[in-house]
Amino acid sequence: MQKKSPKITIKFFLNKNVAPVQDDKERDYYPLYVMLIYNRKNTQIRSHFEDYVYTSLEAVEKESPGLMAFEEKMLRKLVEYIIKYQGEEEFSLNGISKKYEYLSISIFDAMDAYLTDKLKSFVFSTPNELSPVLNFDGEGVTALHLFKVAKLLFKGFTSYLMPTLFDEMKAYEKYLVLFPEPQPKYNFPIVLDWLVGNHQKELDDAYLKVFKKKGNDLKYIHSLIDEATWKFEQYVV
Repeated sequence: MQKKSPKITIKFFLNKNVAPVQDDKERDYYPLYVMLIYNRKNTQIRSHFEDYVYTSLEAVEKESPGLMAFEEKMLRKLVEYIIKYQGEEEFSLNGISKKYEYLSISIFDAMDAYLTDKLKSFVFSTPNELSPVLNFDGEGVTALHLFKVAKLLFKGFTSYLMPTLFDEMKAYEKYLVLFPEPQPKYNFPIVLDWLVGNHQKELDDAYLKVFKKKGNDLKYIHSLIDEATWKFEQYVV
């Protein structure tokens, strides 16, 4: 008789073992955590998609609708893939929080961080008195914001920009046409989706739907995501 596979159980809770945050009415607020249970062992992971605090799980659903369902979906996807890759006998919850921390990063954020670092290195390698004006670490500042401002600040910026970086910026702009701000909020591809090959077909299908035929810029988009996510491969296994 074939041995039954252990069940993956995911439970959400507010971690009341940490000091609460209080509002002006002295109501206590706590961070959202996930308890992941597999094969009679468990581990606790803080929510990776929001840094908010809440009064109850009902408040989580009201104030961050879809968050828990999305987080559960992503966690199951991660665990199921690692089990498939390693095998049930080798799988362990040890280190799962660190894997989840990196592999649950959105592809948008991975590309943006990669391009921001490259733009920063390029701008500061080119002597210009206006370089310090660009706030690369500002809250809400994206690589596209920086690219647009740099073109306004520096005469002929795109003409002396490295061709590879220019192509990557154009590829990112094209990707955002295909995948604009997700609606609902918790509905976006993560790094794991790309590393395991789930997002490639979705990307190709979206490109064909919008632009009708494949072009070289689709290859640039694939290449950009490869470059932005390869460093996370170590966390897949």
